[in-house]
Amino acid sequence: MAQAKKAKKVTLELIINNSENTEVLSVFEPSKAKQIKEAFEPMVEMLQTFETKFNKVNRKAKKEVTKEVAQEARELRLAIAKVRTKTEDIRKAEKEESLRKGKAIDGISNILKYAVVKKENRLKEIEEYEQRQEAERLERLQKSREDQLSAYMEDVQERVLSAMAEDVWEAYLSLAKQKNEDRKAAEEKAEAERLEIEAREQQEREDREAAEEKERARLAAENTRLKAEATAAQEKRDKEEAARKAKEQAAEEKRAQAAAEAARKLKQQQKEKQAELDRIQKEKDELEKKKQEEAAIMQRELDAARKRQEEAEEKARQAEEAETARLKAIEEKEQAELKKGDAEKIQDLIKDLKELKTKYKFKAKESKKMYESVGGLVDKVTNYIKEKTETK
Repeated sequence: MAQAKKAKKVTLELIINNSENTEVLSVFEPSKAKQIKEAFEPMVEMLQTFETKFNKVNRKAKKEVTKEVAQEARELRLAIAKVRTKTEDIRKAEKEESLRKGKAIDGISNILKYAVVKKENRLKEIEEYEQRQEAERLERLQKSREDQLSAYMEDVQERVLSAMAEDVWEAYLSLAKQKNEDRKAAEEKAEAERLEIEAREQQEREDREAAEEKERARLAAENTRLKAEATAAQEKRDKEEAARKAKEQAAEEKRAQAAAEAARKLKQQQKEKQAELDRIQKEKDELEKKKQEEAAIMQRELDAARKRQEEAEEKARQAEEAETARLKAIEEKEQAELKKGDAEKIQDLIKDLKELKTKYKFKAKESKKMYESVGGLVDKVTNYIKEKTETK
């Protein structure tokens, strides 16, 4: 015991002698200096009593910061803070004696407070370790969920994803994925319909071109035939001309009749050719008209398909808005729960424990007796919580 007291005195002497205020007590007479030392001696003793506890908590924290270690750090920090607050009280009381004494008190007080603040900060760091870990976990969770959701939608950074419960998140991600797949399916369907219409138009163009090519071949053959007939007619005329020369007088009337007949036939052929050309033009006009009608039908089908796609997108948008509203309500409820202070949560805990006393009804006497004992234990627990909260 004597050695412990000696160690405490030495500690106070070392604190004073190693400070910037080495001569702070030399201005007083010995009795006054002793009085000041004795005023702060209890604070030094109190500080020494926490040294072992501080070192123990610090060693534990270096290995692993658990909830128990954080709680020990908090309790020790609140206890050791009393050295600082009581030192401040002594400083204020002692400083009233005189300005010089106040200067000495300030110096010792600052030294003691410096020794305490360093420990307080370390304990505060240990105490808040779990909170920092939780904040880092939520940040990692937010980043992970943003990476997953970015494959199905944009502006994911503007959404608070880490606050969602796991089942809510899974539902939200599934909905986003389904909406993305529905949109792609609608686009693929519209593209397929467009390709089908283009293929149909291409086939019609090929059929029309084949028909025109066939008609051109027929006309070419007809022209060849007419030329052959004209050549034959010319040869015949030449022969008749030769015969005419041989029998000029007798064949004159016959040649004139043959020429008139040839002219009639040629006129008839030209008339028939013109009629054939008119028929071809009419068929061409009818084919063009049919093409325009089919194009109009295709356009109406395209408009209908586009309208169905727009209606599907509108339904998807309304569903998204409804789901967003629902998730927002869930998030607001969770945020409201998170914003509750410790005092409110403690009151909720006490309320839940009290309700536990009357929640169950038993028939057997042994069960009823056991339940009454549980009620007594609940009362002890609630009293313990009240005592702890009142102490704080």
